Amino acid sequence: MKREKKQNSNLDKNVNIEKTIINAKKHIVVTLFVQFILSVITLVFLIIYFFNKNFMSALQISLGLTMLITGYNNYYVYKRKLLTLVYFVLGLLLLALAVITIIGI
Repeated sequence: MKREKKQNSNLDKNVNIEKTIINAKKHIVVTLFVQFILSVITLVFLIIYFFNKNFMSALQISLGLTMLITGYNNYYVYKRKLLTLVYFVLGLLLLALAVITIIGI
């Protein structure tokens, strides 16, 4: 009887671990997809910026967000700790520059 309960509890633990792994994989897929979409948006804004210089703020914001999500993916998906810091700093710097550009300080 005790052995059956122990086996059932081990089965429950295994099922919970599998669900956690599946949820983590879904999360990774979502963040990588967001990074891809932001990269495409940044590329589009870069092409537009070559023809119209008024898109500088939009380009900085999209590039800053892309850098932040890239840093997040580097930390959780690729496990690169040093590059994560670089991406976060660049992303925050670009977002700060975009805000300064928009406000006009």
